[in-house]
This record gives sequence, structure tokens and C-alpha cells, in this order.
Amino acid sequence: MKNTCTGMCRVIGGPVPATGRTTHSHYVYVVKVKGGKVAAMTKIWNSGFALRELGWS
Repeated sequence: MKNTCTGMCRVIGGPVPATGRTTHSHYVYVVKVKGGKVAAMTKIWNSGFALRELGWS
């Protein structure tokens, strides 16, 4: 994932102002399939690293 914070962003804890900084993060999706259909999907990523790169922590 590549993301640049260019506008007000909504995150847990409230909106945060743009920093103009960019993050490059890897992530995976864990998908649970039940009866041939997607029952649940979870995105796993290093959010702490990304938040530091974007200047939010």
C-alpha cells in the first residue's frame, strides 16, 4: 500500500490534519470461507509503522 496524507483523514481518535507525508506498507487479507462464500475478511498491516511515517504518532 502506498498512501500520501493530503487531506483531513478520519482515524480512531478523530480526524487528523494532512501532513503531506507518504507511507509504504505491506498488508495481507485473511479470508474465512464458509459454504463457498466469504464469511469474514480481516486486513492485517503494521499500522504503527504507517502512522509514524505519516507523522501521526
